[in-house]
Formats: sequence, C-alpha cells, structure tokens
Amino acid sequence: YELKLETDHGTISICLPESGLIRVSGTGEVGLEVYSDMMRINDLHENIRDMYDGSWQIFYAMICNLLLVPIRGKLDVEAPWNWRLTYTEYIKATFYPDNDGHMEFAIEEFLDREGAKRSFYPTYEESVQAVQADFQDFLSHIPPMKNPLYESVREQAAWTSWSHIVSPSRKIMRPMIMMMHIYMAHCSGWQQATHAVCLSGDMELSYQLLRSMYDFQGEDGMIADVVSDFWGQMKAGKPPYQGFALL
Repeated sequence: YELKLETDHGTISICLPESGLIRVSGTGEVGLEVYSDMMRINDLHENIRDMYDGSWQIFYAMICNLLLVPIRGKLDVEAPWNWRLTYTEYIKATFYPDNDGHMEFAIEEFLDREGAKRSFYPTYEESVQAVQADFQDFLSHIPPMKNPLYESVREQAAWTSWSHIVSPSRKIMRPMIMMMHIYMAHCSGWQQATHAVCLSGDMELSYQLLRSMYDFQGEDGMIADVVSDFWGQMKAGKPPYQGFALL
C-alpha cells in the first residue's frame, strides 16, 4: 500500500491515495529532492511559480501541472530563469524535515488547468488506509482459489491488475487497464477484453473495460487498437476480441 525507502538516517514513505495525488512522509534526518529539466517547445514556455501560499506549481508544456505542497517541514526551490528564452531551465525542489525530524508533503497533478492548494489534506496514515480499503474492495470481487496454497498468487495477480487501472482523463472516458507505462504507454484493446473476463466478478468494471474501446470507434465502424489520454490509433487491428470476451 506504500513504498518505503529506509536508510541509516531515516525513512521516507510514499503512497498514492487517489488519482493525481502523491503523499510523502519522512522521519529522521532525511529529505527528498524532486528534480526536473525544463524545456521551451515552440511558444510553450515551461516554468515554475511561487503560489505565495507555501506551495509551488510546475507548468509543463504538454503533459500537466504539478503542485508541490509542503505540509510539515520546509521546501526550498532552485529554479534559474532564462530571461532570453523566457523559461525555467531546471527545477530542483528539496523537502526538508522540521526540527523534530518529521516531513510531510503532497504532489498534486492538474490536467489542462492551473491547480490550487487544498484547504485540507488527509493525513499520511489516512492516505495509506484509503489505498488499503480500495484494494481490499477490488480483491473481494476476485474469486477465491480452490487450493489455498495459491491464495498468494491470487493476491499478486489482483494487485498487478488493480495497480494498472487508469482513471478517466482527457480522451480516456472510463476506467481502463494500462499495462505498459514506459515504452508503448497506452491501453491496448485486447488487454481490456482479457481483463474484462478475468475481472467479471465486478460486473460494472468488467463492462466499462469491454466498452472502453468503443469510445474511439470510427465513423466506418472500425474500433481503435490502442489508445491513451492523448490519442487513439486504428492500426494493427485485432480479431473481434470483444466477442470472445462475451462468450
């Protein structure tokens, strides 16, 4: 439910309690640095701004905005401004613990708009509990194994599918499975059909996965092969896997 980085000087814990939100907690004499090279793309000038409420917002050209929010501890930002090309050359944001050795902060994603700091963020413990509850609800729809020896495999398979679900975003209109996050970062149609069968214990989710590719159906009736939140393509069409899934 969380990622822990343990050192001789302290521990940093990270979890994702909801779509678009990262919560980080640290104890001991450790901090965390967030670094990003920035670009100028045509008339799009990437930059970071002090929001004058303790938070800083990163404006990327084509992806999203990221809001850095210190909750406990200190945030230092190094971001040289290139006044000739009018963009921020790089960002080095460093979060430090307070005098008691505690650090908490949030990184929040905003799509297609400027973000704003919330008036209240759940505690890190509440964030972990939210992740745990969401996974347990997902797991409850996965049929148990007849042989108890394979129960751990069931949980691992469920975790893999659950952790690769992406929420509706831009062109993606309903929950989908994105099994590849780096190379070929997109949702494949055959994977939606395969997971729809395997996750049929949750009929609503199964239907949404099976229905998802039809959101990209062309006027000629052709169904997209792969899609992302930015695009969809009709190349390399597959056999009618939706029909196989319904069988």
